[in-house]
Parts: sequence; C-alpha cells; structure tokens
Amino acid sequence: MKVFELTSDVIKKHNIFFLYEHDSCISDHSMHKIKINFEIKSQSVEINEASLEQDLNQHLSSDLFGEKYLIIINIKNVKNIPKINALLKENKSDNIFIIKYPKKDIFKFDQLSESLFIDTEIKEFEKNKYLSYLIKSYGLNLTLDEINSIEITTANNYLALHNILKLKTLTSKNHIENHSTYEGFDIIASIFNDKQEIFIHKIDKFLQSLNDPIQFNSLLFWFFKSVYRHKNNSSINLKNLRLFGNLSKFCLVASSKMSLKLLENIIQKIHLVDKISKGQYIDLDAKLEIKKILHISFLKLRHG
Repeated sequence: MKVFELTSDVIKKHNIFFLYEHDSCISDHSMHKIKINFEIKSQSVEINEASLEQDLNQHLSSDLFGEKYLIIINIKNVKNIPKINALLKENKSDNIFIIKYPKKDIFKFDQLSESLFIDTEIKEFEKNKYLSYLIKSYGLNLTLDEINSIEITTANNYLALHNILKLKTLTSKNHIENHSTYEGFDIIASIFNDKQEIFIHKIDKFLQSLNDPIQFNSLLFWFFKSVYRHKNNSSINLKNLRLFGNLSKFCLVASSKMSLKLLENIIQKIHLVDKISKGQYIDLDAKLEIKKILHISFLKLRHG
C-alpha cells in the first residue's frame, strides 16, 4: 500500500505494519499517524535487529497495567521478516508493531497475510496525491494558489513540505491579545523589516502562543542552514536551497552580514532547542533559547 492510501479505517484493521523507509520524514509521519489512530500515549519502544529476540520478548505479553505500546523494529536483513512476522502473530498483547526495512522488492511480502505493508517512496507522478493526503491529514483548507506555491517551494524536499504544512496549522493557534496572528515566516521577516520595539513585541507574543517549538525550530534550521550554505558558496542558486521571494532576499542580506562562526553557533543552538523539545536538558527552556537566536540575529543584522 502506498503511504497516501493510509487511512484511519485501514490502520485500525491491523496491528502489524511493515514500513519500507525510503524517506525518513515520510516514515516518521506514517508512524505518528498510526500511533495517533491507536491512541497510544506512551513513548514508542525501538528494537534493533542485533538484540531482537531478547528485547522483543519483554513486550510480547500483555502489560500488567493494560498499557499499549508502539514497538518499532529496525531491521537490515529482510530474510528475518518471516521469522519476525510469525513471532509477532503469536503475541497476545494489544501492542502495535512497525517493522522498518531499508530495501525493496527482494522479498515476496504477499506471502505474509494480515500484516500491512506501507511503501513510503513517492514517485514523480504521485507527488500531487501525497500533497493532497497531507493537506487532509493536517486538516488544512488551502487555496489552489497556496497549494501551487507549496509545490514549487518544496519540490522534492519532503522535510520542507511537512514543515510548511505544520506551520500552516499554527495560524489558528497563534491568536494574540491584540488580535494579531503571526506565523513562523512573519517572525523571520520581522528580523529584517521591523523596528526593534515592534520586533520585540512580535517575538514575545509569538512565543507566548507557541504550542510546539519543534515546528518553528525546524523552520529556523531550514533558513539558517540555507544562509550558511550561501555564505560558504555565494554562487549557489537560491532555488536549489528552496528559497524564493522574500526568503531569498533575507538569505542574501543575512549571508552578507553574518560570519560563518556566528551561523555555526546559531545552528548549534537550533540543535540544542531540538534536544530540549524532545525531553533532553530539562533544566533549559526551548522558547527562551529560540528567543536568544532571534535576538542575536536581529542585533547582528541591524547593528553589525
């Protein structure tokens, strides 16, 4: 089954999924969708091929507290698939299993009945189907012009595609006291366009309403990584960096005024925010670290 055919009705008919991981971003979205559909709130369990049987046996019996887990099994040798499939079918628990494998068309998966096989490879003629699937999945209502713009901007960059659609979902969440609504792109634009007091006001209001720092942090990484690449090679085509319109102008300005060392520090700080948002460094505040990134960028670009 193609990933864009993965509906809630289909998901709920299975508890064993084989996932061909052609693109990690698409795979992550598929796994998240499966987890949400089964209302699994506990942290996912990852098992590697090397310690498969030992680790798997710990999760084959029902949990004493009735807790359901999403168990992800990473394998490299698809010859182990029949053995894993048979082992999981003996399982009496309510756990959900996803077996990720890296190679395709070297095993006859149709021999394994009842399990569902998900193909994350999107071919050129399937891109529109996948975009439509994501728009529905994120619950968005976009105009044709917006959809066309997203297609052009993201091209084959599925990480950028997911990030843009996630940011679109923020529009309905970021309602501010003065009835202003800010998206991640508005905040980046404010660094370059607004006076300092307006910039500070927007940043404070945006961060107050920011429910998921990971989404905005991904946008920051995408933009500053592009600036870093342009700083290293000023002849690089901005379209190859997936930058168009104002973002391409902002990239040129930032590249001319920021040093490689500063850009490296900003990217390291963005990586830190990602780790904080995922539960590491619990003594640090992701929003505060994002605020530091934005302020140092504003000061450097405006005052050198």
